[in-house]
Amino acid sequence: MAWVYRKYTNDQKLYALEAEAKQAKRGLWASDKPIEPWLWRKGKRTVEHKTSIVKGMIIGNKNSHIYHLPECQSYNLISPKNRMLFTNEALARANGYRKARNCP
Repeated sequence: MAWVYRKYTNDQKLYALEAEAKQAKRGLWASDKPIEPWLWRKGKRTVEHKTSIVKGMIIGNKNSHIYHLPECQSYNLISPKNRMLFTNEALARANGYRKARNCP
C-alpha cells in the first residue's frame, strides 16, 4: 500500500516498495485514480468537479449521502453544488454513501 511522501525522504527502499505495490495493484493502488494519503487525511477523499460530470464517474449527493451510477435514472439530477464524484463504488461506500435504490 506504499505511497512515498517524496518531500520528506530520499530512502530508495521506500521507492522500491511503492513501485512493487503499484505494479501489483495493492491497497490504494488498486484504484484507477488513487488518492494521495496526505490528501485523504485532509478529507479530500473524492474527485470533486463543480460544473460538469466526468464520464463514467459515480455521483454522490452531499446532502443525502446517496450515490448514483451512470446508468441510474437520477444520475444527472443532482445539483452541481451538491455533487461529490467518486472513481468507484467502494470509495463512495468508504465515505459513508449508499447506492440509490433506483440504480441497477
